[in-house]
Amino acid sequence: MESQRNPQIQKVFRTLHLPPATPHDLRRHNCINMRMTTAGGNLKWEFREPTGREIAFRVAGQTTFSNSMLVLGAAIDGIGLGYVPYDLAKPDIEMGQLVEVLSEWSLECEGPYLYYPSRRLHSPAFAALVEAMRYHLPVS
Repeated sequence: MESQRNPQIQKVFRTLHLPPATPHDLRRHNCINMRMTTAGGNLKWEFREPTGREIAFRVAGQTTFSNSMLVLGAAIDGIGLGYVPYDLAKPDIEMGQLVEVLSEWSLECEGPYLYYPSRRLHSPAFAALVEAMRYHLPVS
């Protein structure tokens, strides 16, 4: 699978602060959270330090959503910094609506992954989705 990043993104215009230079600078920014019940609350933002050590922590912000599309939309609207899959933000970054910040701290990961029960009968549509993901996604 192709490596993917979860970039931290912010609106190009209407930003009141300088972009964060390190993940620790996020304390001075309004961050857009994503609630993940499977993660025990808000999603932790993950980074890789220049030394290679991985760090993860929850950020503070006034807005919380339950899916990446809403986080992306809020970042486009200038509400704050968002943390979404790179492929989701890429078109808006390329169009100049968003700018990636902390890219040198981005944690690259393989993906996407699909978790599902293996011992259940699946609908033909679900089986087609699994096959499409297995054989038609780019492999690095």
